[in-house]
Amino acid sequence: MKKTLFVFLTLAIISGCALKHITVSHDTDLNCCFLDDGTLVIEDNKAVVTFPKAAGVLVNMPEPPQILSIKKHNNNYFVLTEISKWSRGTSTPKGYCGCGIEVFLIWINFTDKELFESKEHLIHSCLYNIIRGTCSLSGDLLYITSQNLVDIRDVRGGVWREITYSYDTKHPAVGIMIAKKPLMLLDSETGKWHPYTPK
Repeated sequence: MKKTLFVFLTLAIISGCALKHITVSHDTDLNCCFLDDGTLVIEDNKAVVTFPKAAGVLVNMPEPPQILSIKKHNNNYFVLTEISKWSRGTSTPKGYCGCGIEVFLIWINFTDKELFESKEHLIHSCLYNIIRGTCSLSGDLLYITSQNLVDIRDVRGGVWREITYSYDTKHPAVGIMIAKKPLMLLDSETGKWHPYTPK
């Protein structure tokens, strides 16, 4: 009876996730997803591990959470995910950033029982003029870029800095690595980028 109940609960939790959210796994024996209350659910072979409110409440989101990587090392789970939120808390058609979104790249490190460490980076923002760029995988390395507006005063098109966030899926304990490129000037008339040197 206990085994039957365990299997039923396992299927109920996992199927409830799969209906709503996209999951991607780098370990073939792992699957995970978020529930609407922010609980992270990990299916590890036949076991189900839950971490309540790992990402806050996720109802009324612009987009479902994107799980980019999940790995297990010893008794630790490492999850890399993108979570989006409305810039002003809800979708409103009027006002500055009324329908804008903020996107966070979040690295979460769990032990088999509790949250150990979590770090987040804002990679897209209507409020702070950050544009999410490309996402690519080269071998074990995952790369995500963003363009950050640094200065718009008296400069046609603005001064931007590209930031690259990289993540080694083979060594997830390292976390998210950040590299900043030199400042670039965007010419709004031609759409071309030029090196920029502050005066």
